Amino acid sequence: MTILNLAAILNGMGSVEELATWCGMVLRETAPTQAISEAVNVVNFQSDLQEAVNPDGKPIIVLRFVFKQLPPSSVTGKPWNATVPIPRSAEIPCYYLSN
Repeated sequence: MTILNLAAILNGMGSVEELATWCGMVLRETAPTQAISEAVNVVNFQSDLQEAVNPDGKPIIVLRFVFKQLPPSSVTGKPWNATVPIPRSAEIPCYYLSN
């Protein structure tokens, strides 16, 4: 599990889109080899991030997350409470936490 202290998130974070990108980058770095089986013979990393340029020449970022979930009957609260933490994940590097 990657421990998150909400007070440590950069104070310049102003949108959900910025937060999602930050999360993708943190997960890619703290759990770069954590893979999960999605289907028979289909294994993907839990965090996949690609930086690219779209056809009109503008930079884009493609984020994809794959997390295990607890069975719905075992969860109380919101759906995201069913997300199983990534095992053996690391601490968030300090440069993701400084302004």
